[in-house]
Amino acid sequence: MKYYGFSPSFLQSHGPLSWQHMSWALGHGLIGWKDLVQYANTGPKPSGALTEAAESLRNLDKESAHRAYELADILAGTEAAITDDEKRHRWMLLTLDWVLANQELFKDPLGEVEEIYADFGYPQEIAPLVRYMPPTDGWQPEEHSAEVNLARLFRLWADFVERKRCEYGWQTQ
Repeated sequence: MKYYGFSPSFLQSHGPLSWQHMSWALGHGLIGWKDLVQYANTGPKPSGALTEAAESLRNLDKESAHRAYELADILAGTEAAITDDEKRHRWMLLTLDWVLANQELFKDPLGEVEEIYADFGYPQEIAPLVRYMPPTDGWQPEEHSAEVNLARLFRLWADFVERKRCEYGWQTQ
């Protein structure tokens, strides 16, 4: 998967994210060790024996960055289990929201959607946002200009993200 450089404020506005979510994202390349350190400094504070792992994570530097996976897994191991499907789904939605909100940073935002679609296992839920997928809602692309078809995809994408923001209670950035 691709590293997108999610801002700490974006992740906070899309929480709460668990240590399991963060560990999964680290393991799949969506975030890096510095992002995990930032989360350790701003996210939920563990208690008891875990304070040592959390403190170690907060103080990671380049030389000790190799410990990020281990420390994230220790913290994730104390939480109620979350399925990989749920973690994958949450990060897919976060990534779609991030790219939409920051589309000016991307040469081809709809190309990013296609990459997200592939990276997350071709989920049917987002197939209508993908340029090369045939419409399933009766839309006839051949009856419209390329500009109208592209505008429709952006509108579908924005509507999808807005529904998910409402569903999850996320704040708009």
